[in-house]
Amino acid sequence: MRNYDFNEKLDWKSFQILACEIVQYREKIHFQTFRDGKDKGIDGLWFWEEKNIVLQAKRYKKFADLYRVLKDDELPKIKNLDPKRYILVVSLSLSEQEAEKIYELFSGYITRSNDLLDRDALNRFLSEPSYHWIEKNFTNLWIPDGIILEEVMQKIMKKGAKNRNAREQRKAIEGCRTFVQTGVYNKARERMEKTM
Repeated sequence: MRNYDFNEKLDWKSFQILACEIVQYREKIHFQTFRDGKDKGIDGLWFWEEKNIVLQAKRYKKFADLYRVLKDDELPKIKNLDPKRYILVVSLSLSEQEAEKIYELFSGYITRSNDLLDRDALNRFLSEPSYHWIEKNFTNLWIPDGIILEEVMQKIMKKGAKNRNAREQRKAIEGCRTFVQTGVYNKARERMEKTM
């Protein structure tokens, strides 16, 4: 499983985009995103008729700091927006007790257990082959990571070797079509066998 530290690898904007990409792909929807500035509690917005989903991404290293911002700043915004569903993506790993505190804080807004994604959940998604295209778009995540770089290099080398072998095979087949075994061939073969 991947083990990215999103606080170290991504700035806040990149983390926000990553969160939107993963949830969009999971939910099969496209979030509307907004330019930098006061976001009123919205990093991603999706709505259809009376259904709406608000996504918020938060990049913090300490749970106490995250919880204080969620309680003092984000909860009033969410109450004002009153979304049918609120998805919160955080950059740190959460304990069961910490997750429970967030569920209680956003009771009625976070309506599903998988609408709170922490570092571990994001890493699980990025470990799944169907999400690798997202991972590849965020080079800051994996360029310094030897495992991912090795996987990419292996694929490139295998593809290159496969292409070379296919070319050589085509040349050999073409040569067989026009090859005529003569006395010169037999003499050359005998000399080669003597030198080996």
